[in-house]
Amino acid sequence: MPQSSDVVPVYRKRNNPASDSFSPQTRKLSIEKFSVEQAPDFITVMLIFNIPVDPLSFTEESVSVNKMQLPEKSTIKFNRTGTELHIAIPVEEIESRMADNSQELQFILKDIAAKDVIDKDNQPKNELQFSIRYKFAE
Repeated sequence: MPQSSDVVPVYRKRNNPASDSFSPQTRKLSIEKFSVEQAPDFITVMLIFNIPVDPLSFTEESVSVNKMQLPEKSTIKFNRTGTELHIAIPVEEIESRMADNSQELQFILKDIAAKDVIDKDNQPKNELQFSIRYKFAE
């Protein structure tokens, strides 16, 4: 019978596939889901990101709708974790931006950064684009 000092522990290497990695450098910021709701005076666009967004990197200049800057009366709100964003835009501003009744809103989110980046000074800036086909409630 071997003595306890003679027993050599066996260590097994854990197999970690690359897709299972949670390293911030391997994950790219993207929009997982978006939706639109209309209130009497505002249209609210709700976005869900795959990783938290740094709210400090996000300004009104970061958002453009149909190639125009976000209107002054618009509001931008994040949830606490930074994964959900609500953009409320006045209805009259949206109606004026819909060229030729195309009923399509093209959003561009630029110069935004992920919250979980280790090197804040050299963090990559992202540009995300999405379009919404929208018809006003009558």
